[in-house]
Amino acid sequence: NGGVAAWRRAPSSAESAIRRARALRPIPASASASTDVGPPTDLSSDEEETAERGGGGGIRRMLGALAAKKVDNDDEHGGRLSLALARTVSTDDADRLVESFRSWEEYPLGVECRDEFDVDLFISFSRKFNPAEYPELSTAVEGVKSLHNATDGWGGCVRSLKFFEADIDPKEDLYDSSLADPSGEDEEGNAMWVNGPNRQFERTFRHIQSKKEYDTMFLMEMDMRPVKANWLDNLAEEIKEREPFALLGSKYDGHAWDAFADSVPLALLHHINGNAVYNLTHPLMENVISELEAESGTAYNAVPFDLRISQMMLEGSTGVSPFFPYAKIRDDDGESIVLQPQ
Repeated sequence: NGGVAAWRRAPSSAESAIRRARALRPIPASASASTDVGPPTDLSSDEEETAERGGGGGIRRMLGALAAKKVDNDDEHGGRLSLALARTVSTDDADRLVESFRSWEEYPLGVECRDEFDVDLFISFSRKFNPAEYPELSTAVEGVKSLHNATDGWGGCVRSLKFFEADIDPKEDLYDSSLADPSGEDEEGNAMWVNGPNRQFERTFRHIQSKKEYDTMFLMEMDMRPVKANWLDNLAEEIKEREPFALLGSKYDGHAWDAFADSVPLALLHHINGNAVYNLTHPLMENVISELEAESGTAYNAVPFDLRISQMMLEGSTGVSPFFPYAKIRDDDGESIVLQPQ
């Protein structure tokens, strides 16, 4: 892609590549897209992580072609959409957790959400929760509960508030980009630099999936906030219009990368931001989550989960090997990982 090198692990560590080939085979040319991907326009994120240029048909084809199940499980939920909102929280977020929900008062969730579909809110904490160890977070969670009660579940749309512990080892609950690409020429990056968000995403998905009560999970990180009234109604309508899908979200639509967009890897340009709707029953998402779990001890753990999903989609639909962004990196045991260009 535009002269950008594609990297794979050395042949001695090829298990991950074998798993990818088995789980995500290329889509035949005759496969047609059953849905497209597009932005939920009533929500915004404080961080803009990707740039977009034309194309992306292969990715959309991959998303749609394996649609073996529709989102609305009529038999299980009586034809009603059942949605889990997941707010992911780390140890650094206690002081802004309650404030992250204030905009839900300024911009009401909707009207149809009171009667037409079922919504529960999950607060996902990255570690094992101990109130004595994390008193500020304990206070913040109680604050969200009070807000939920005081607003009648934000206007009657959110049935219940649930708390989930991702139980990541504190030593492995990392999110520090400075560890990924050190400045010194002789230093090696740490593949665990984004392990916290990666593991929290997988475990939150699995936890909600295991409940067998929900069709979809909408991941809402701390920086995601509504900017328009009736945003939950509109999101539910878009889910129903776009089904069946594996993943529904948005790509960066700004111009910050225009000057060098031609040199940015396609998977990065077209990756769907992690704040998205995930189909809990779709076989493609099952393959994707299983692959992310299998890669937790490999160099690919150094790639944020939303970008890694895009790499899988691109490789599965076009055969293009994913670009690995770090020339030198260590695995979670501190051992050097040798990467070879393919």
